[in-house]
Amino acid sequence: KPMNPSFALNLAVSNMICVLVFGHRFSTEDETFHHLLEVIEKIFNASDNVASNLYNIFPWIMQHVPGPHQKIFSSCDFVRSFIREEIKKHQEAEHQEKDQDFIYFYLAEIEKTKNQPKSPYDEKNMVQSIFDLFLGGTETGGTTLYWGLLYMVLYPDIQAKVQQEIDILITPGQSICYEDRKKLPYTNAVVYEIQRFSNIVSIGLPRYCIRDTKIQKFLIRKVIDFLSSRTAVANR
Repeated sequence: KPMNPSFALNLAVSNMICVLVFGHRFSTEDETFHHLLEVIEKIFNASDNVASNLYNIFPWIMQHVPGPHQKIFSSCDFVRSFIREEIKKHQEAEHQEKDQDFIYFYLAEIEKTKNQPKSPYDEKNMVQSIFDLFLGGTETGGTTLYWGLLYMVLYPDIQAKVQQEIDILITPGQSICYEDRKKLPYTNAVVYEIQRFSNIVSIGLPRYCIRDTKIQKFLIRKVIDFLSSRTAVANR
């Protein structure tokens, strides 16, 4: 029967982010975790509307203007509160319970640099870094897997070759880990091709250089200097 695997894929990807950041995964039936995924989707979907674009230009004004973007602010507050609660649990945990996850490493850096006058490590920055991981990773990771499923359906011969390689080179019942990609060249190539061929977002976010940057032999000019030079050429 027709089915939409989008939520299940996003849930799986988000839970992997939770393992890396929080050191544990949530139950797939956890209502709070489901709500987290729902608000992340709302934030992501709202990133390309008129109100969001106006906020990027006039943030100090849009914070006080009523409209649908205010609901997004509430959603962002929920995600940050969720993250702060996990940080609090880490801070209260006994030493022997501590594991090697992102929060513990970040808390250790905060402790190491607390006497530095301009330390880049603080709780506010940690919360925002984790927020960015969820927002930037959940939707894009889930969408990548979504495309992967689609291409496996459209190209059953490729699917069969991937399955055959996995069956031959991976022990039955064994979970595939990152290092196994070296043993699975065909499967690894298919993953890369899916990422190359699919569209994860409709359009890239606008960016510009704040300083002259050279990548290999290519010079990317600082945006102000670039625009000034173009204007000068046009005036000539």
